[in-house]
Amino acid sequence: MNEAERKKNDEALTLLFLIAEDTFLDDIGDCVRARDAWNCLKEIHTTFDLLHVLQLIREFFSINMKPNESIQSNLGRLMDLHRKLANGGYAFPDREVALVILLGLPRSYESLILRLEKDETNLTTTIVKPRLLVEEKRIVRNESSAKAYHEEQALHTKRFSTNQKKPAFGKQMKKYTAKKPHKEAEERILNASAVASGATLRTAAKNFTRHRSSSAYRHFHPAEMVIQHT
Repeated sequence: MNEAERKKNDEALTLLFLIAEDTFLDDIGDCVRARDAWNCLKEIHTTFDLLHVLQLIREFFSINMKPNESIQSNLGRLMDLHRKLANGGYAFPDREVALVILLGLPRSYESLILRLEKDETNLTTTIVKPRLLVEEKRIVRNESSAKAYHEEQALHTKRFSTNQKKPAFGKQMKKYTAKKPHKEAEERILNASAVASGATLRTAAKNFTRHRSSSAYRHFHPAEMVIQHT
């Protein structure tokens, strides 16, 4: 190994030490050549025991799209699991991978799944992935339009309710409650009424005295005279 090769080897070995997880540093710590360190890491990540393989398969078939997760992120998680399985010698056919992708989608993508049933025999990840990205944009667009519509309706309802509460000419009317008269004022009113009633009776009595000797007396009853002069 000449000076140029040694320099490249040291740079590559340093890079492996920087990107490798701390749990694997002891495994490649004794490696002098970068190729040996790379082969060591490759063997660790591609040689799985049965328990590890079963765990990856379980995660692969049960992966679901998370709330508010993008299609790109969901596909990245699923394809990463499949890549690990493939490195361990447990790769699945492309059609089965496409079916697993559709299996973990939420109900909002059912219309796309129904349309893909026509091409079920030719179903591949190459067909499914771009269709999912287009469907995601359509769903987001519809949700945004529905949200804007509901916000507009709520604002309109709020404005209508506010206008209904406002009185004419834009001024708020004060509630008027009739005040109960003061006790002394109430007594003065009652006394005045009594005096007025007394005056009326006195006037009726005088009229009765003046007309009692007349011939019209027999046609009037005192009660009627009182009523006429009240």
